[in-house]
Amino acid sequence: MSLTDLTVRVAAITAFALLALIAVGWRQPARHRAQSHRTEQSTPSGVDEPSVAFGDDVKKRALRIAGLGGIALVASAVVATIVSVVLASLVTNIIDRL
Repeated sequence: MSLTDLTVRVAAITAFALLALIAVGWRQPARHRAQSHRTEQSTPSGVDEPSVAFGDDVKKRALRIAGLGGIALVASAVVATIVSVVLASLVTNIIDRL
């Protein structure tokens, strides 16, 4: 088995693994979430509700998305570094044995 054949097989296994992960991510949950009947609650008399602007909710969501994107970026960089070091050591060991 040549190094080219080994590389092609590793690439094929990686592609199939990625497709399997994508397929698992698109899986629907087994149960639907129940709708709450308490969506419209009246406030007791004399209690003021704090006014929340629409922009605050959008800002919080944007910050959450940015935070998750940052975490995903760092995690993918760490995984890519680990995979590249392992692959480099494997290729180096295989070439040394030839």
